[in-house]
Amino acid sequence: MLRWLIGVLFLLALAAGVLLGVLNPEPVVLDLAVLQWTTALGSIVTVALAVGLAAGLLLGLLLAGSGRRRRSRETTSVPASHPGRPDA
Repeated sequence: MLRWLIGVLFLLALAAGVLLGVLNPEPVVLDLAVLQWTTALGSIVTVALAVGLAAGLLLGLLLAGSGRRRRSRETTSVPASHPGRPDA
């Protein structure tokens, strides 16, 4: 079931990318400090979306992983009760 869903999502993303490229064929120049890139507007928008998606997913994975590690460290390093001190 999951493989089928991933396939459908991939085809939808591919169709959206083709549609974006067809609707934005105007050539534009992306002028960076060391690089000058001339390509279609649809390509630049698609690359910007892909980079933003990858950065967001990576940041989410890093933050979720650090939260899991912190919670597991807290449960293993903090004793349930301190001897000589009543629980509050």
